[in-house]
Amino acid sequence: MSLASTKVDLAQIDSFPPILDTDHPPANQYTPRATDGAETPVYILGWLVPRNHLWSLKFNGRERHSSAPFFVQTMVKPLFTEKFPDVKGEPRGLSFGSQEYIVYLTLNGPQRCWLDGRQAEIVEFVKDTLKLPNEPKWYRAPFKRTMMTGFHETWPNAYWIEYDKEQADPDLEIQGLEIEYSDDEE
Repeated sequence: MSLASTKVDLAQIDSFPPILDTDHPPANQYTPRATDGAETPVYILGWLVPRNHLWSLKFNGRERHSSAPFFVQTMVKPLFTEKFPDVKGEPRGLSFGSQEYIVYLTLNGPQRCWLDGRQAEIVEFVKDTLKLPNEPKWYRAPFKRTMMTGFHETWPNAYWIEYDKEQADPDLEIQGLEIEYSDDEE
């Protein structure tokens, strides 16, 4: 791929809104836009959350200081599976930067059908479980720092949230841990 085509691709991606509300979801990824044929980029439905907020939560009486994928896989997934045993998907986590995580439900592809009919219930469960004060948004990939609009209004003390490092579980972060992903999310 040449540098010129890369610039065209990035300009095309940037022509799509960086953030969308849940009631205005994007088209499935790679769907051509009617006006110019530009393909819809990847969007992720989720929450941008300060790392310290997640770390300050106590599950089974202990704080968990780990990466976003590991945190969601080990803390949220078991509770989610217990509450929704018949649902084929589950929340996931991404590390956005050194201080922010993204807890997300799905991408804008066919795999998002697991939310059909239960999205409101699933969103409320994740919000309650993780004590999130806001609704999820559709975030366009690739992520940029400029996409944090509204983040500091939602989390005014994002980087000052205290947690007790003494209660961390040093054995929680296991080197080489394989996290299982469903085929449709890989």
